[in-house]
Amino acid sequence: MINSEEDIPAYIYIDSISVQTDYTTQGSNSKNTPDAWVFVNDQFVGGYELPKLFPVFKQKETDNIKVKAGIKNSGAAALRVDYPFYKYYEADVELSKNRIDTIRPTVQYFNDLTFALIEDFEQLTSTFETTNESVPLEITQQPEEVFEGMGSAKISLPSQEAFFYSISDAFTLPKLGIPVYLELDYKSDVFIEIRLITNLPGDVDESSIIVLYPKADYNKIYIDLEPNISQFSTAVSHRIAILSYTGTDLTSGTTYLDNIKLIHPNF
Repeated sequence: MINSEEDIPAYIYIDSISVQTDYTTQGSNSKNTPDAWVFVNDQFVGGYELPKLFPVFKQKETDNIKVKAGIKNSGAAALRVDYPFYKYYEADVELSKNRIDTIRPTVQYFNDLTFALIEDFEQLTSTFETTNESVPLEITQQPEEVFEGMGSAKISLPSQEAFFYSISDAFTLPKLGIPVYLELDYKSDVFIEIRLITNLPGDVDESSIIVLYPKADYNKIYIDLEPNISQFSTAVSHRIAILSYTGTDLTSGTTYLDNIKLIHPNF
């Protein structure tokens, strides 16, 4: 009992998780999936920040490995979840004790999703309309400014008083706890705010969802809209509002946006 033989684990190494999309119907394959949620033979073995080498105790001649892509929910490092719209990556691997096997997961969107909005700014016009007081939304095609493809949105704030305010078309979104996410690639040296405008019978509610702080390099974020949507069971429709402003410490700045997606399950 004192010197009992210990089982020797196999090891799995995952560097990163890729995303594959049908660009025509699902848009860009840009992603921010820092975590892997790993199952071996349908048993959860752990959620790991990537890259990661971790032990697995071999159970069968060939072990079934499933990996879910993990995200920071609404960009919060403390709210790490598996993204509900990406399928499992699945592979059968002949693990060996005391050996490292490297797997390279690629995940795809589920098929039963509605992409209510895909705005990749590849055209010279945008689906987002600005208010009369707002600075305009430009489409830049300068290679050093574009995230990917031929174009990205560019918002220039020349003074502390200048601001950007744009509103999307109206969407009918699911309620009752069904997940709804807004995906977005951005970089900015000023603040970006995302709001949800809810059209109610005889009324309109505008709620701030998140304020994004300046980011020197492009960053992907998955914004969870469900908690705000579920507050209004009688909503007729919703719009997305995007704002950009300097705050009190900056006098000017620029925001870049790309690959805006509004996604929810079919209903």
